[in-house]
Amino acid sequence: MHVMLLRAQTDEHFHLQIDQLQFDKIMDLIESGKKEGAKLEYGGGALDAKSLFIQPTIFSEVKDGMRIAKEEVTAHCTALGI
Repeated sequence: MHVMLLRAQTDEHFHLQIDQLQFDKIMDLIESGKKEGAKLEYGGGALDAKSLFIQPTIFSEVKDGMRIAKEEVTAHCTALGI
């Protein structure tokens, strides 16, 4: 089993994306993880509707063929094998 952790690097526990395009790409990736059957354990949302901050996100039950396991999100993405 793999656990996918998308983690923030700030004291506020949110990570600011550089622009709307990057924000949308990461949110789409989070949605694909849920649709493909990974279990969202924590986070996965935006701070609010007007910001580019994304919560640290933890997925479990990630399979090797899933998009979240294959695509690099940012330097703030770590896959853990359990």
